[in-house]
Amino acid sequence: MNGAERAARVAALRAAGRYSEAVDAAAAALADDSAEAWRRGLGYEERRRLPAGDPAAEWRAFDALRRRRPTEAAAHALAGLSAHAAGRWDEGRAAFARAGRLGPAHALWARAWGAKLRCWQAESFLGAGRTEAGLAAFADAVRASGGASWARAWAAQAELWCGRPERAEKALKAALKGAGDWSLGPRSWAVGWLALARLASGDARAAERSFAEALKGDPGDAEALAGAAEAAWRLGRRSPALALAKLLAETCPGSPWSGVIETLAGRDPVGAWARLRAAD
Repeated sequence: MNGAERAARVAALRAAGRYSEAVDAAAAALADDSAEAWRRGLGYEERRRLPAGDPAAEWRAFDALRRRRPTEAAAHALAGLSAHAAGRWDEGRAAFARAGRLGPAHALWARAWGAKLRCWQAESFLGAGRTEAGLAAFADAVRASGGASWARAWAAQAELWCGRPERAEKALKAALKGAGDWSLGPRSWAVGWLALARLASGDARAAERSFAEALKGDPGDAEALAGAAEAAWRLGRRSPALALAKLLAETCPGSPWSGVIETLAGRDPVGAWARLRAAD
């Protein structure tokens, strides 16, 4: 069984409510290839694609399991991973911290996932209008990650939430320099956020180039598809814009990204994108 198959198995067991078996499967994945298992978040993305069930109940189950199996990194890791959907940020970070103390093979990855959980918490603060708390949480996440590029880029993206595209662009350029650490967040996302910052600043041509680069890294990125369509529309390239919008609709039906992009960039949602959708 390879890493992807192990991750899918852990995710399926979680979705089925077979939590103790999920811990056993996660432990096997960690024993086989600890770095690969942590990189995959023990099936985090696979779990997201399955029915959510009751996130609070799943968190409680894993929290109880980690207390009954205190020396098993897998139990603490799965508790930490389940904390996001349940909104149990602080408890989740404590679970990751415990996993990291159980051995050198887990320490760096557990710290990184704890930082990622802090980023999600920061986003929840921003979404609730708690701007200062959100930005402080992002700064904390960057420190906790050891200054990882993925965390710095995520924190820079928050400047778009706050209507400061110039600051976002500067921070994203800095995060994208060199090879960097993109272990828990793809570089293509940061390139897409840079494109959003440029679009929000009025430089549609530079934004279009950045969106194209982002789509090379992830052709199915709904945010980048939406942004590329808007950039093309602003440049008067109607046919490519409509083709990209059509691809977005086919690839990600019901995608909310057009509205999200308008919100991030501080513009009225009934602007350019409304005209784009109405065109034939």
